Amino acid sequence: MLNISRKPGRCIKRSHDSLYSNSTIREILRSNNQEEYLGRQRNYYAQTAAVGADTTWVGSNLVTEWHRRNIRIFGHLAKITNPDDRVIVIFGSGHAPLLRYFVESSQDMELIDPLDYL
Repeated sequence: MLNISRKPGRCIKRSHDSLYSNSTIREILRSNNQEEYLGRQRNYYAQTAAVGADTTWVGSNLVTEWHRRNIRIFGHLAKITNPDDRVIVIFGSGHAPLLRYFVESSQDMELIDPLDYL
């Protein structure tokens, strides 16, 4: 069972513009790997999925393709790695929530928090 209530949204673009204009690359990477930021990324796709839910399903179709892309990225990552490999993955931050989910779900991989190195 799901118990759902609506909360006011937050604007990702405004925070991006300010961060990218006033920060170092290290600060941007640290910010983009914080749980709060990753949560906003997940929220964006959750909101997008609802667009056109009663007519065209345009939002859910877009999110379906986004998931397909991330599943393929993860598939390639799984294919090219071997036991005991250490791999750094650099992708746009919108991919991070799903790629992290897949790595954390895999019994063959371990996610190392990038914040430990930034």
